[in-house]
Amino acid sequence: MKITAVSISGSNASMGPHEVKSEKTTDVTKHPKELDDLLDNTKINGVVTLRELLQIHIDDNKEEMQKVRDAHKIDNMRLSVGGRVYSFNVYFKDHSPFKTGDTRYWQISGEGYNRFLKLHEKEGTVEKWPGDLNPARIERPRPKKLEED
Repeated sequence: MKITAVSISGSNASMGPHEVKSEKTTDVTKHPKELDDLLDNTKINGVVTLRELLQIHIDDNKEEMQKVRDAHKIDNMRLSVGGRVYSFNVYFKDHSPFKTGDTRYWQISGEGYNRFLKLHEKEGTVEKWPGDLNPARIERPRPKKLEED
């Protein structure tokens, strides 16, 4: 399992045409000890470590993945206006990425995750982009005023 990067992405989809998406990515190849800590000391839905979950993903074991997903039940999926939806993403050198999608469906916990978030805050790089390219939102140069004679 060769992991190259971990990111947390988010969007405020409830804002419609004013949605802003962002992603913060950490190059974990520069932090192998921290990556092992994240993988081994992070629990997913209280039933598997992050390392175990990623192996389930790599093995494409849909039955086990569903068991992990089913272990976390939530009562209220309502997103308030302006609320953000986050995704936890793991990128591999030799495999398709693992993306949680909406993290409200997942419980990610443990000291490994908490320590990684601190590293991610310091070392991660951020990208932001508008949720759509609505022409009304694209800034255009204003016409120059005509000189008065």
